[in-house]
Amino acid sequence: IEVQNISKSYGAQKALDGVSFSVKKGEIIGFLGPNGAGKSTLMKILTTYINADEGTASVNGHDVNEHQKKVQFSVGYLPEHNPLYLDLYVREYLSFNADVYKIAKSRIEEVIQLTGLSSESHKKIGQLSKGFRQRVGLATALLHNPDVLILDEVLAVGDAKFRNKCYNKIGKLHMQAATIFVSHSMDQIAQVCDKVLVMHHGRPVHCGDLAEGISLYESLNAIGDEGETHAFETIEPPVRSVAIRLGSSKVPSGGSTKFEMEVDTQESLPNVCLRIVLYDQIGVPFAEWNNRRQGLK
Repeated sequence: IEVQNISKSYGAQKALDGVSFSVKKGEIIGFLGPNGAGKSTLMKILTTYINADEGTASVNGHDVNEHQKKVQFSVGYLPEHNPLYLDLYVREYLSFNADVYKIAKSRIEEVIQLTGLSSESHKKIGQLSKGFRQRVGLATALLHNPDVLILDEVLAVGDAKFRNKCYNKIGKLHMQAATIFVSHSMDQIAQVCDKVLVMHHGRPVHCGDLAEGISLYESLNAIGDEGETHAFETIEPPVRSVAIRLGSSKVPSGGSTKFEMEVDTQESLPNVCLRIVLYDQIGVPFAEWNNRRQGLK
């Protein structure tokens, strides 16, 4: 998977803003981010459901805009809200998908065994528990031996035994594919993935090292309500040119290395937090904030 500077807007709302990353065969990248971070929009672009406004993306060497059918046949996708035909039997549903992908019916038995569906394969999908319905979705995603796997909250349902089995299966399967693993659980990301992409309000705030990404995501979640003061570890001080680049309301002069930024009351707290994190990443440590005027919140 190769993604370069992907951006997408819905009207005035910027869902994705300059996202870039790559995933090699045999590699698992985790997507971390709160609701509204842009993860679902990014997956829709990679599966050719929607087009990006800017940037390029290719899956298995195929451009997502120019070679949509080739992309679709390259991807195994399990969305968070798993769409299934509840009136079909498990084997009947998998047989239908095998016809779509034009693959041998012998593959059906293989994915049933692989996903632990044997004991439930004689039932209608509507009779299954949420955990087993998720397994049907996983079996469907694996049916055509895809070169790319996109798994969205695959472990959000099911018991601990099911999750442990999935960890083992994903670990074996990813050697054959480039895999995107989406979860809100940092523990799951740490156990399954090789690296992580952290997104916030459509922007990539980290892509790479697993431990650093999880730590950054934790810090985003840990920032509290307005009126509190938050201190960060002191690193190299900012310089005048960086302050100007950030649009500081008070550019330091006369040797000073400190500057202030005034935040409009209409700006949302998550946006403010994101700016703090981004500044910290380029060597501008955040000292504290205070409300000049307290509101009811």
